[in-house]
Amino acid sequence: MIGCLNTEPPNELIANQSDPDTRMVLEDWRLSNGERVTRLGVALWMRQADDAADAADAAADDAADAADAAAAADAADAAAAADAADADDADDADADAAAFLQILIGDIDMRDGLKVIQIPGYYSGYAATLVGYLRRVAGDEYELLPGARAVYRVGSRRGLSWLAANGPGEDYRLKDPSATPEQIHRLVIRRCIEANVPAWAEYVVMPRI
Repeated sequence: MIGCLNTEPPNELIANQSDPDTRMVLEDWRLSNGERVTRLGVALWMRQADDAADAADAAADDAADAADAAAAADAADAAAAADAADADDADDADADAAAFLQILIGDIDMRDGLKVIQIPGYYSGYAATLVGYLRRVAGDEYELLPGARAVYRVGSRRGLSWLAANGPGEDYRLKDPSATPEQIHRLVIRRCIEANVPAWAEYVVMPRI
């Protein structure tokens, strides 16, 4: 097992960690020694989305609580209901904290493989669609290996799921294959769909990993 008898990573890995392949080996070493890569960027991004949903839920709960309080004739019953609501809020906070911790330390990485992905384009609201072999480098860093191709629509809009399953067909065209890897961070990927390898075999050359 890599690094199982050492407490510090080899100097060669530290000195060359700017190289994607070296970072992959360095992360394998850290994982084999019980270390975890902190997924703070993903965690905060997901927490922000959860907070927006929680705020909407809280507003709805407040409105319901107000209606219940107005309809309650007995003040004691209203107080008991408020205590129960406080207990529920505390339970929700504990559950949120546990979920947040799991995001930070858990294994939530995407799988390597042939993918159809969308990333932000050059103009507001525009998304670039790419198909190619996506490989994780370290943490939230991925790269599209050489041979990836940009996809653009020339016919009916069939959607990414159809595109991933069936290939370009008559409604999509492909740019020339890339000659170099493209570095992509997980947080900029809008959609990522497993591509059907046989359907794309004549269009995208699968790399030898």
